[in-house]
Amino acid sequence: MRITKWCVLLAAAIAAPGAWGYPIIFATGPSTTNGGSSVNAEASFTFNVSSQTITVELLNSEINPGAVSQLISGVEFDLTNLSTGTLSSTINSATENSFDIGSNGAPTVDQQSSTWVVNTIGPGSLTLCEICKNGGGGGPAELIIGGPDPTAGNSQLYTNAGGSIAGNGPHNPFILGSGATYSVGTLKGLNAMPTWVLKVPLITSTTTISQVRFFFGTTYGQDEVTDNIGITPEPGPIVLIGGGLLLVAGGRFSRRSRKN
Repeated sequence: MRITKWCVLLAAAIAAPGAWGYPIIFATGPSTTNGGSSVNAEASFTFNVSSQTITVELLNSEINPGAVSQLISGVEFDLTNLSTGTLSSTINSATENSFDIGSNGAPTVDQQSSTWVVNTIGPGSLTLCEICKNGGGGGPAELIIGGPDPTAGNSQLYTNAGGSIAGNGPHNPFILGSGATYSVGTLKGLNAMPTWVLKVPLITSTTTISQVRFFFGTTYGQDEVTDNIGITPEPGPIVLIGGGLLLVAGGRFSRRSRKN
């Protein structure tokens, strides 16, 4: 019996969800408000048990915000089904692009290294944030902002930006987190999907997330929005495609066996 190499590799990938993984997504939804201002945040968590990592992607879908209270400054998440031990985490890598917003609402690229940190806040809870670093304080800059005014065209102006965003030195630069692709203007080519890869040694094949708390604005512990409902794509595009290919390969092998 001969099975082609790609079939073996594909079968191994499907049998090892920790190596491939697919995200658990939590979101506030577009109708959520925070202190009278609308917010619209999303967090995606992808587990890789083989490398003991959780990849966290944070998006801000609030377009053309007016105040810093609409910007994402941190996310807490509760983990279940961890292995025995003391929960800890470190940041393996961060992928994000940052830029300043001038007093006229115009963006200027200002790439800085990520200042976000990950902390343990309980037996099964972690926080990834800017405003909680060093026990609080130390900023806040590099909060996650949505995209500019869609009617501003190539100028990509933040026409609603008030004094807490436009020309605000302590809050500049901002991390672009709109999830959009920009082919022109100042934001051309910038990564708009900020991502952190966290090393979490206690995760297992059954570890999941029970609750996520989004933080907005400048003060840790305030301006919090809680989400208890995570959406996990099941069984995932890779598994569906892979399963279909294996069925096709199996059918071909069966037909060849009958002919022989």
